[in-house]
Amino acid sequence: MKLIISYIVILASAFVLSGCNEEVTPNTLFSAGEGGLNLLLPTVEEDIKIPVIYTRADTTLNVEVDPNVFAVEIDGPKPKSFDSFSAMRDSGVPLLLPIGSYVVKAYFPINVEHVSEEPYFEGIQSFEIVEKQTTNVDFVCKFKSLGVELQLSDRFKKLLEEKPYSYDYRVTVLNGKADKEFNKENMSPCYFKEGCERLVVKVNIVMNGLPFPERTWYFTNNGNAPRQGEYYVITLDAGKSDVKMTSFLYNKEEGEK
Repeated sequence: MKLIISYIVILASAFVLSGCNEEVTPNTLFSAGEGGLNLLLPTVEEDIKIPVIYTRADTTLNVEVDPNVFAVEIDGPKPKSFDSFSAMRDSGVPLLLPIGSYVVKAYFPINVEHVSEEPYFEGIQSFEIVEKQTTNVDFVCKFKSLGVELQLSDRFKKLLEEKPYSYDYRVTVLNGKADKEFNKENMSPCYFKEGCERLVVKVNIVMNGLPFPERTWYFTNNGNAPRQGEYYVITLDAGKSDVKMTSFLYNKEEGEK
């Protein structure tokens, strides 16, 4: 029996639009040595264009995230943090801060250590608080995950449908910080928060009622370390021969694999 496992790297294009501006606010609002921050609701990249090798056309990674739920951290002379953007706005606008240089970070999901079934987004912007003025800050929260998705070939799907008790599989993907297991009950894509030197993929499968020896593959991006902003699609296939693996890479700049 044969297993063929292949993967496709699809790069998510991302960009940041950011800016700060200052506006005069009545002096009665501020104390000496103090200014205000008006953090505008961040824009979230919801339609991320990614090239797919087997169609030679762009596809879209569609996500729906409410920026109001993003956690907010402000680092500077007077650090502040909020569980959500909404909570920050509810505390009062503008946010009063001592003058100086600051960095704000907004991110979601909030309590993710290394891997999640939700894509991780993050935006970072520096700004200055000027005495008795309000600084408006806006920025974009970018896709900052290393995504992995498992697909089954039509041939393997057919075997699973025809003989569900004779065929089974378990595919575990590891990035050195965390792991994600794909199986019949859970095929949801996973999103690692960190890149890695290489992705490790361990495959355990039952074919015709017999367990197949575990096989391990190590994936890189054409020799480059997998990183945030990339999305790997792994395809699992079954046949009648040795275990083989083929890989494809879409060259975004040259438009070829």
